[in-house]
Amino acid sequence: MKPSRKIFILCILIFAQCTNMLGVTFGSDVAVAVVATAQSIPTADATNQLLGFTSFVGGITYANAATVCRYNNYFSIYGPITLTNGLLNLNRNLTFGSNATFPTGGQINGNNFALNLPTRTTNFIIPAGTVMGNITLVVNSPLKLNSVLTFTNTCVIEGNGNVIDCSSGALAVGASGTLMIQNATLQGVSNNRFYCYDNNGTVTLEGVTCQLNSTLTFSQGRLEFLGENLFTGTQTFLFQSTRNSTIRSNATWMFDSGMTFSYASTSNNLLQFDDITATLRLYETTLYANTPGLNLTKGTVVLDGACPLINDAFASANGISIGDGVSAANNLALTVLAESGITINRGFFVNNNV
Repeated sequence: MKPSRKIFILCILIFAQCTNMLGVTFGSDVAVAVVATAQSIPTADATNQLLGFTSFVGGITYANAATVCRYNNYFSIYGPITLTNGLLNLNRNLTFGSNATFPTGGQINGNNFALNLPTRTTNFIIPAGTVMGNITLVVNSPLKLNSVLTFTNTCVIEGNGNVIDCSSGALAVGASGTLMIQNATLQGVSNNRFYCYDNNGTVTLEGVTCQLNSTLTFSQGRLEFLGENLFTGTQTFLFQSTRNSTIRSNATWMFDSGMTFSYASTSNNLLQFDDITATLRLYETTLYANTPGLNLTKGTVVLDGACPLINDAFASANGISIGDGVSAANNLALTVLAESGITINRGFFVNNNV
């Protein structure tokens, strides 16, 4: 074979190899199109992308966990979105179409854009292996988690009044992450179904009902409360974190009838109130504190019905107390409604308001 021919063939092979390494672009910025069949997204060193004005009505399927694709499209994706544990980057807000499904999970990097889930009468299911970061997840119908759904960096769930079923899965905040949950009902919550990976995580609840089906232990991270929030389910919420949790101004954290709020941290002052408009409301709820006790200042506690108080203190300094005995600015307003009251079943209750 002539040397020139060999060089020509070698160039073709190199070109083919380089072409296989390049990302693939699906769609167009200049023409509107509908793609009815599922698009197979290959593995590539460069980033694949879904571009422009193409409606992918047949869904997309990733080749494997090494696949990366960028959503830079204006239209919804319908059908199965099969990420195969790969990475989807958002460059625009993404809406899943009405018949969209999510057969296998993956990582979705929101880049501060939103993922809008479908509107339907049945549950939308998020599968195992799903991680979302820097995203607003908009829930438009009942949502069911089949495994742990992890949120990293700064994320928001807009619940729009829908149920998020955690009974077969979990909501988790990744290391040093923050998650705000708004206007949702968390159903089937218990141990290992609602938690932070580490003590630097923060969960903010705004207009959330949390339905416990057994004991829920919050052992790491911070809780913040905005608006009206209810914990219900005749179970125990066990607070063990060593980080402070805060009820913000004009917010309420309410415990429903039959529940127990068990405060079992290493310090007695980690439940904090912004001011007198921040309210902890106990409706026929048992309040328990271990040693070193629980000290509440600045906010408001409302007792509705019989509310037993229990603590393991051998001295009043380690009991349940209100105010700090020093400054009126740290007084706690205690409101006992009609036909309501405190029953001290064990330990001490101390009024240190000045």
